[in-house]
Amino acid sequence: GTPAPPTPSRHACRAAMASEAPASRAYVLYGVAGCGKTTLGRALVERLNDAAPETGRDAVFVDADDLHSPEAREKMSRGEPLTETDREPWLARVRARMLDSARPRDVDGRLTHRDVVVACSALKRDHRASLVRDEEAKSKWLASVDFVFLRVEEKAALEKRLRARQESSGHFFPASLLQSQLDTLELPSDDARTACHVFDADVYPSTNAACAALFSYVATTARARLEWEETARAFLDDWYARLRKAGLADTLSNDTQIDHVCFRCGTEAVYRDTLAKLRRAGHVVAGASNVGGREITTVRLRPPFFWRGRTVNAVEVPMPKKGRPKPDGWEHAEVALMRGGVEGAEHLEALRLKYPSVAWELKGLAKALNAELSFALAGDPGMAVKFHHRPLLEVVAYEIERGMAQAPPPGFAGFANETPTFCGRKG
Repeated sequence: GTPAPPTPSRHACRAAMASEAPASRAYVLYGVAGCGKTTLGRALVERLNDAAPETGRDAVFVDADDLHSPEAREKMSRGEPLTETDREPWLARVRARMLDSARPRDVDGRLTHRDVVVACSALKRDHRASLVRDEEAKSKWLASVDFVFLRVEEKAALEKRLRARQESSGHFFPASLLQSQLDTLELPSDDARTACHVFDADVYPSTNAACAALFSYVATTARARLEWEETARAFLDDWYARLRKAGLADTLSNDTQIDHVCFRCGTEAVYRDTLAKLRRAGHVVAGASNVGGREITTVRLRPPFFWRGRTVNAVEVPMPKKGRPKPDGWEHAEVALMRGGVEGAEHLEALRLKYPSVAWELKGLAKALNAELSFALAGDPGMAVKFHHRPLLEVVAYEIERGMAQAPPPGFAGFANETPTFCGRKG
């Protein structure tokens, strides 16, 4: 069955009820011409709208073909492929339309969120990344952008569709340009900005069957992942309110980064189950550390989620300490100052001196690697903010590169019940 999201903590539940968390989601269907982006996109929107009475959100379709300039259309109709110079302003228009379409509407005095399905070739990883670049994540109403790669293996099938489309509608894109798109296409990779679901669009006997499978993905796997992300956003809203009350809100400047959020597990069973849920939602284990005799696993979010214009790339899931049970739920968030290296603590010392009245926890400053400066926020036990020089994923990569830790084996999917055979830094 569909994995349930990790259980939010008490303060996260309260924040979820009190906040106006972004609820609109975007799904970008991408791939070469003829793979079915527009056909499946329109059909998916119909299904999402049919489900609107249950989900509370309707859906809207954005066809990137409609946003090409007249000059670009004319160029393609002559059989000339677009250049990156042609594509840059077009992708900017697609991004703007996607964000505007996600804007909530006032219906009978309350905000109603909507999902957006975008059909866009987005052939290169940089094209896809441009749709989710950080400054655009500042949208207060778009919670996430989910990429779905429509894969069609047979070139002949694509050419047949393109010829039929041009004959029936006079579409500006000729079949002769298909090879240029195949040459330009960059397949999905481990780039966390644009990690996506691969959908084999040519294995279904009909459009209805393909759309049913795509809707199933959106309504189950993607929806489950997005639901737990919303509990994380609710926690971050509460965490930030307490950060402001402590007089530390301006530590989240444009130069800093939300490094990761930590999900605290009360028992080993919850720890294993939480990792399994994150894996089933499409996220991957970046590394594991043995700190003070217990496992702490870092999970790379694929894709990351947005919160208040910031991108959150990772979740830390620690094994509970023996004899020190804590309630399950989101516990703290960590901030990377994006200054200095993974060794040293000079910028943390400067931060401490800047806020002399704060009751800082200082023992983490003595750590040789990934030193930290922390502060316990008022409220539920364990809620805290921790500052580091560099993001945790960068620290993990640093350790692996220098032989201080082993990378997860190829195809590693996280732990079941066994003790991990690789580990990171020792605490």
